[in-house]
Amino acid sequence: MRLPENLNQQIKDPKIFSEIYQQYFRKVFGICFYYTQDEECAQELSQEIFHSLWERRNSIDLQKGLEPYLSKAAKYKVIDHMRKKARQNQHAAGIFPEGCTHENCTENQVLYAHLNEKVGQLVDSMPCKCQQVYTLSREKGLSIKEIASSLLISEKTVKNHMNRALSFLRQHLQEYL
Repeated sequence: MRLPENLNQQIKDPKIFSEIYQQYFRKVFGICFYYTQDEECAQELSQEIFHSLWERRNSIDLQKGLEPYLSKAAKYKVIDHMRKKARQNQHAAGIFPEGCTHENCTENQVLYAHLNEKVGQLVDSMPCKCQQVYTLSREKGLSIKEIASSLLISEKTVKNHMNRALSFLRQHLQEYL
């Protein structure tokens, strides 16, 4: 398939986008799989890249070509995924630094589950935007910039919502601090 010369205008057409997806999905998947060595993860990352391409089709600049754009997007997506995964592993190591070799391991797990439940209830009681921002940041691991982009609000607004959410949690979790 030969892609149209004015791709920035043509990518808005669902038929052409579908053809782009068919032509480039395997390449994007291959890049993601090469770095992650996880088929399911590579599939998910590839889908996210094409979803993002479609969502940003009105503002994206493809002057340098689609293939270089998709290759770069795949590499950045994998790097971002690995960064989030490393952050999650650090958090998990901080919660149970020595594993479950202690006598009070079960007690710690019960306390952690209780705290997690309490945080969940508090998050549910937050105002809608604070709740969305907190969830995207802490549970999905998105950056302030990514949250602002996904919610179509400014980065400063994201920071304000995040500060309110964290302040609210600190205030209501004093017994755990």
